[in-house]
Amino acid sequence: MRLFWRWVLLIAGFCTGSVGLFMVIGGLTSHAGSTPGSGGANLVVSGIGAALFVAGWLLGALAFPAFTAFSGLLCAFVGALSAMSIGLVAIVLPRARPRGFDADRAATDAWVGAGFCLLIGAVLFLNWLLWRRRTSATKTTRSVLHATAVVWGVVQFLSGLLMAFAATVSMIQVRGINGSTHANLESAVLLAGLAAITLGSGTILVWHGTAASAGAPSTRFRPPPVWVPLVLMVLAVGGSEALIQTDTAMGFMPLGQAVAVTMPGLAILALVSRAGEGLRAAAHSTWGELLLMVAYGASAATVIAGTINTLVITASVIVAMTANGSLNGVRNYNQFSNRLGHASDFLGTTGQLVPLLVSIAIIGPLNEEFWKGFGVRLLRGHHPTAYRAFLWGIASGVGFGATEVTQYGFAAFARSPYRWWDVVLLRGAASSMHALASGIVGIGWFYAFAGRRMRFLGLYLVAVGLHGSWNALNVLTAARVLPPFKSLSEHDLEIVLEIVLAGIAVAIVFYLVRLARRLSDEEALQLEDLPPVAPPGDAPFILGPAAP
Repeated sequence: MRLFWRWVLLIAGFCTGSVGLFMVIGGLTSHAGSTPGSGGANLVVSGIGAALFVAGWLLGALAFPAFTAFSGLLCAFVGALSAMSIGLVAIVLPRARPRGFDADRAATDAWVGAGFCLLIGAVLFLNWLLWRRRTSATKTTRSVLHATAVVWGVVQFLSGLLMAFAATVSMIQVRGINGSTHANLESAVLLAGLAAITLGSGTILVWHGTAASAGAPSTRFRPPPVWVPLVLMVLAVGGSEALIQTDTAMGFMPLGQAVAVTMPGLAILALVSRAGEGLRAAAHSTWGELLLMVAYGASAATVIAGTINTLVITASVIVAMTANGSLNGVRNYNQFSNRLGHASDFLGTTGQLVPLLVSIAIIGPLNEEFWKGFGVRLLRGHHPTAYRAFLWGIASGVGFGATEVTQYGFAAFARSPYRWWDVVLLRGAASSMHALASGIVGIGWFYAFAGRRMRFLGLYLVAVGLHGSWNALNVLTAARVLPPFKSLSEHDLEIVLEIVLAGIAVAIVFYLVRLARRLSDEEALQLEDLPPVAPPGDAPFILGPAAP
């Protein structure tokens, strides 16, 4: 088919599918708002719209199957999130008493809409899987991911520049730790940390996406001395705390935040990667692989997992409020929003604790560990060993942890600037938990590549259990559910929690090193009897060929 007619079909398919989607939404919405016994024509409109949507998608698949497959994969993800959101509406409506329409009828239509979103998402995902069976799919996927890395990297870099500019403006306006410019100081603390992460991630993604497209190799990773990031972190935290305590030159304090949030993870990565320094060059990871995983964890996994976590937490609160009748009688969106904003007043301590535990200690870890570890899947073309997959998972974990430290550091500073230092140090050490959990998932992907999917599942659940236990300990301790902490004052509880978490974090770091050495030793034994081989030279999904 000539290119001109392929574009004609694509445009026609896009227009047809868009019209069909709006007809589905409009028909179901109109039917939900109509009076009982009427609105049958609206359902017919929805049915016709669904048929037009499918026809439009088929036209697009006929014209540009690769483009349709990738856009369909994205739409499948959006469809799953939309189904969750619409399902929440369907849960709330029967308990509410909205004005102007039948709540039960609207709830039924909402369930139909949620089912439509799920069905379309499943079909589009199936279309992706079928397209992936084509012989040219691997090469096309690689090129698309190279381009995606560049585009997302540019977005991250430009966002980082804007944040850095805004942080600089706020820093210039700061006159002290208190007074009218305190809000500027808080903004600068948050923006400086985010700017450091987004600028770094964006630079790495653009660099590697471009290098991979050009086939440029990456050199062997040689970890810096561990003391370098540790000293930088201590200087950043100590210097910033000195400024806070003396209320001197507070405009420079956000720079300490920018350094402090990035150094702990780099120290962990440098420490663990030294375990395999004695391996052959072919068994080593490259700078490209590890930096890419850091950038992926900091800028991609956090965005995807954070979006899902937000929906899950909101959903759990809405379900809990619906179950105890807190949303009964809600007549409009303003009332619903007001009650949701004061959920703590309606749920009580126990009512808040249950959905919080479910979302933070169960669903959150299931979500985060999958997306953190998925970066290893993108590097399958590098044929990783268990040790290399472990390091890649750790790199993704420390990138993810750096973004979390930024948020915790800002929250601590907003609560009390004088407690900022210990929260940043503690949460920096807590990056070891993210590193270990995602490293375990990385090992799981190594077994999945070898066809041992049940072992992957087992290791993934181990990582989820580790992460969930850490989160549950934080939640239960802060809520004073655990008997040893019930009688403690707020101040004493914070101190005890910090001591416990710091001890666990240190133990995790020691275990990370021990596990890395064990994997490295096992790999060295396997390589002893093998002839020397060159590093893998085939281009993987994101990076270019690996190099010695």
